[in-house]
Amino acid sequence: MATFNSLPTELVSMIFQQLRDLDPSQRLAPYTILSRTWQHLIEPYTFASLKTSTEDLPTLKRLITEHRRNFVRKLDHSVTLPTYGPAVRYGLVPFEPLEEEAANSVMFSDGVQLLFEVLAGWNGARSDLDGHCLHLILSAISPTEQQDPLFGSLCDRSHKRWRHTLLYLVPGLELPVVDSVTVFSHTSSYIAATARNISGACLAKMAGKFPALAKIDWLVADMENMMFPDRRVKQRKEFGEELLKAADTFKALKHVSFSLANCGITNHYFQPPQLHASSEPDILSLAITKVLQLPQLTKIFLNGILLPASFFAHFNQHCFQNLTSLTVMTGSYTPDGHRYLAHRAGTLHTQAPLPSFTYPLSPMAHDDPIAMEYNSAYNCAMGNVREKASIGPPNYINTDRLGTLLAGFAKMVAETPKMQKAFFWMPTGEDMWLKVGYDGVERGWEVMFPRPSPYRNDMPLEGELPREFTRICEESGTLKIDR
Repeated sequence: MATFNSLPTELVSMIFQQLRDLDPSQRLAPYTILSRTWQHLIEPYTFASLKTSTEDLPTLKRLITEHRRNFVRKLDHSVTLPTYGPAVRYGLVPFEPLEEEAANSVMFSDGVQLLFEVLAGWNGARSDLDGHCLHLILSAISPTEQQDPLFGSLCDRSHKRWRHTLLYLVPGLELPVVDSVTVFSHTSSYIAATARNISGACLAKMAGKFPALAKIDWLVADMENMMFPDRRVKQRKEFGEELLKAADTFKALKHVSFSLANCGITNHYFQPPQLHASSEPDILSLAITKVLQLPQLTKIFLNGILLPASFFAHFNQHCFQNLTSLTVMTGSYTPDGHRYLAHRAGTLHTQAPLPSFTYPLSPMAHDDPIAMEYNSAYNCAMGNVREKASIGPPNYINTDRLGTLLAGFAKMVAETPKMQKAFFWMPTGEDMWLKVGYDGVERGWEVMFPRPSPYRNDMPLEGELPREFTRICEESGTLKIDR
């Protein structure tokens, strides 16, 4: 009499596929005990996507044996941070003190080192496999933040308490090379409210240890640190220095997605002796430009990174030869604080002084050095808006800066031989964008002007598109303007 184990492998595989299709949410792991054949069929799905924390690393190291390493496609790993007490949880200590921030970074560094030691043991597992990848998603969280709040909104789960602090790797920490990671992602607390902000310098240093890295997808907290101008300059400098080092190792990088949780100019672009001005160059901008000049890139996504008018002039004809997709979502400021849009003639005004603002602090926060620094420096963060409120936002296209930026974008896209899709977005108001799109298949351009909402007092974008931009679009394809 025939038994299940005597069935042909093809028939067993068909039964297994039917089982998966009937209920995709069904846990398949228990079926591995039926037979060696079932274990062989199910394990690739069981280990394809894993979600782990620091406490799980010993188990992960034990379970992911040599033959299972190729099964893992995605590893969503959360580094465990120290817990904190009820006084912090319920908002009685509104800011994270320096000692706690330092302790978090020490524990974070230990967790990252343990993770890299485990991943380094997987080296060589994918060298002979074409198309296989390991997507590492890195985050950090305290177990306290994962607990259900006892008093609802009183529990500090909204990331306000530590939104202005970052996690760093301790100085001198050496990480092993990991050749199995091909995709590296991180989302800051600007999007994921329960996850801590990992410094850009930390992410860049880790990325430099991934020689097979093909894709970067980072949303790095920058806006959260605008309240501390001096610290922000230091953080951006460290991020830029580490990214410059890592850029030399990005031999396989093809897809770059950089997002900064920031929509305002930095104090690099104020001129001394203005308040909190910095005379140092913005190394981060130079590092990002260097990464984007890698000739093997196929996809680029930039969001929240302020661009100078001459940004696209930095790239020569040897860049972007393999680029197929480009998305740029920039702010309406140049890095030096000038607007890309203008007010209509007759509404021009002199620049207002930087506004002063005092953040209301809890009485318990006055002994906290971070809280006091936050209070004294907040006016710099609010200093990006230089128009008087009575004038309203600029809504007129007549600046040479915008013409230079758009013409450079159009020229670069038109000269890129493999370009399929390109997008350029610039905000003109609340939930309003000037959008430029390019379809490489149809060789057509489309410009969409923002449409004011009937529920808000929005101002329509006025003025004509820059002539040089429209000329390049018409010479390289068709141009459609949607007002």
